[in-house]
Amino acid sequence: MLKTNNAETCDTRICKKTPSFNNTSTIEKDYISIQFPFRLIDGKVNCTCGSPGFDMYCDDKLGGPLLELPKAGNFTVDYIIYPTRDINLSDPNNCLPQKLLSLDLTTSPFRPGSLVSKYQVYNCSGNADDYRLFDGKIGCLEGSNYTIIGAGPYTRVVNSNCTFVKNVSVPTIFDYYHLNELNQHSSIYLTWDIQEHTCLHPSVRCYRGSLSSWRNVEASTTATTNTNHVGLDQITINSYPTVLIGKSGRMIKPDDDNCPICLADYIPGDSLKVLPGCLHRFHVDCIDLWLSAKPTCPICRTFPPLNS
Repeated sequence: MLKTNNAETCDTRICKKTPSFNNTSTIEKDYISIQFPFRLIDGKVNCTCGSPGFDMYCDDKLGGPLLELPKAGNFTVDYIIYPTRDINLSDPNNCLPQKLLSLDLTTSPFRPGSLVSKYQVYNCSGNADDYRLFDGKIGCLEGSNYTIIGAGPYTRVVNSNCTFVKNVSVPTIFDYYHLNELNQHSSIYLTWDIQEHTCLHPSVRCYRGSLSSWRNVEASTTATTNTNHVGLDQITINSYPTVLIGKSGRMIKPDDDNCPICLADYIPGDSLKVLPGCLHRFHVDCIDLWLSAKPTCPICRTFPPLNS
């Protein structure tokens, strides 16, 4: 049963986000959709539709939507996948190891989503050239008379001028084979537990680039009282019909011109999946991911029938 009594609606806000030229992920887009349990705080709107620890801020100078984590400060939000509760964060100042030295998730609603890579950090005195053979040098923490080294499990630091600082853990999706040293990490990957709420909260777009395609769309992300739903199997998901938007764009309807999950506008060439029964449409990738986690339509919450 949906909890919609005494629902509160918060104003929609947007913020630009600088394109990430180093990120080759196909998930990352030119905006971030902010939905429950996150909430956008801009100093103008007192929006209580959000869970503690999920406040996000807009800062064009630092690259867009920011999320503050305990002791480590603000991180840039690169992308969020709501059905699987995954979030990717990076340092707006391009020095992630500095953030990781003080990061403490014990008082945060977030936790590592997949793997945790561990490194040993050393402070080595002397000229940086003395340590040019060390792969783990962290350039953004380097000084004129000292070098910081983040050593992985395959790197030994035995120099007498190096002092151990602390162990650092990196929530990641990569193993040591791909990222052997601390300085090779540019982002962290976290998840969160399901949060229950009684609000109707609009989806908020935080853009990385142009605002020209934005329009105000409120999407209910109301949670259900039962959080034990299991998603559909892949055979069932693949059985639902798909349509391709042609060059003419005639399939883009005035009242149905964007994906209710990612909020991106439909454009020619997009593949849409139509849920039988309610006939709601979504980007194929978006709805496939959603249905793998939840068996109901994101809009009307009905269970789509099985296709024969």
